[in-house]
Amino acid sequence: MSGFQYLFLLVFVSIVFFVILTSILNTFLPYFDFLITILILHLIFRDVFRLEKINIFQTKKDLKEEE
Repeated sequence: MSGFQYLFLLVFVSIVFFVILTSILNTFLPYFDFLITILILHLIFRDVFRLEKINIFQTKKDLKEEE
């Protein structure tokens, strides 16, 4: 899973959980709740989904060696 896909999934699921939690709990700190939701889901997702490590200094030669 690429970093962009992970970020999209994290934000989408965070919004869904945030809407559900705020409708149930009705707290007065919605921005704080959203940040906590993203943090908790990130801690869960990082173990479930493996992120591809991106090396910006990788050359074409390095890519051929990996194949």
